Amino acid sequence: MPWQKLCRSYKEKKKKKMRQEEEENETSGRQKEDFRLENERRWKARRRKELAKNLLRAIATIGVVAIASTSPYFLLNLLRAIPGESVDKKKERVLTRTLSYLRDKKFVAIEEKEEKIILVLSDKGKRKVQEYDFDEMTLPRKRRWDGQWHLVIFDIPHKKKGAREALREKFRDLGMVMLQKSVWVWPYECRNEIHLIQAMFELNGNEVNYIVADYIEEEQRMRKLFNL
Repeated sequence: MPWQKLCRSYKEKKKKKMRQEEEENETSGRQKEDFRLENERRWKARRRKELAKNLLRAIATIGVVAIASTSPYFLLNLLRAIPGESVDKKKERVLTRTLSYLRDKKFVAIEEKEEKIILVLSDKGKRKVQEYDFDEMTLPRKRRWDGQWHLVIFDIPHKKKGAREALREKFRDLGMVMLQKSVWVWPYECRNEIHLIQAMFELNGNEVNYIVADYIEEEQRMRKLFNL
């Protein structure tokens, strides 16, 4: 009878809909789990990267890190040598992986002498620390201006055009002001930062000069731009 056929059709459609909903819920559940695992993987990768950076900077600051290898708290003692890192036993596994990563990448040499494990920064590791400092660089500011201007003048040959353009872009990002095409100005001492930039772009003293001046022609305009 038509109504019986209609009922069967309705039941089949309902079952089909229920199966689709179950499949969608299952798919949604898998997607949520995949999303959770991916977020966890990314977080761990960021954590290892941050720990590697902090450890390299700590070794660069101290010079050499030497910790008793016989101590059962070797990894915790290493964490204590890293500024800003909390001493947590849960970090031991990630620290072990970080050390392996730094050694495999040849950023750090790991030696064992006289029952001590010694961590020494390689030239490649020193360069990596410079890259961190370069990427996170900000120029110094002081509450009171001493009246001196800090100028960077460069004359870079055409064969280093890429370095010249990157140098201008870096100065601009740091907030320096272009006084002339190849002359940039900052109102506070920034010699160390300029020397680091110079080293990163492999420029010599003939190509980049740092000058301190008591007076510049456009002083009023510069003071206004720097809110002095």
